[in-house]
Amino acid sequence: MMWHKIENKERSTAAAKHCFYFAVSLCSLRLCGKKFACNMLWTITKTMKYPSFELENKIAIVTGGNKGIGRGISLCLANAGADIVVTGRTQEELEQVGSEIERMGRRSLPIVMDVTQKQSVDSMVQQALKKFGRIDILVNNAGISEVLPAEEHTE
Repeated sequence: MMWHKIENKERSTAAAKHCFYFAVSLCSLRLCGKKFACNMLWTITKTMKYPSFELENKIAIVTGGNKGIGRGISLCLANAGADIVVTGRTQEELEQVGSEIERMGRRSLPIVMDVTQKQSVDSMVQQALKKFGRIDILVNNAGISEVLPAEEHTE
């Protein structure tokens, strides 16, 4: 698909479809084995054509943005012009994604963060505001699995 020829109104719909098919493909890859899926994801994100939409000078936070789908989202938003606060639990992976974002001509702020800890999230928000002055986009990509009855969740 040639993204630059799509009219503005149709562009967001086409981008949403692209992201949906990409996510479905990734889910299918996971069934084939983690190592294979990771290798395929690396290849896909290195060679994929990003949809064309403008986020020039927007500030985005992507939780879990250091690998997998979150990494793809971080790079896609940076390609669209956004500066990225990329968060995750692995410093080395965060720095790699941050470097890729900066090579695209965008600013990045890699932050080690645990979404299950309120203090960690609050600290990340403060760091983002200190560096960029505002937050325009939030992508809650980080996944956790905690099975508790709803009344036992405190936050």
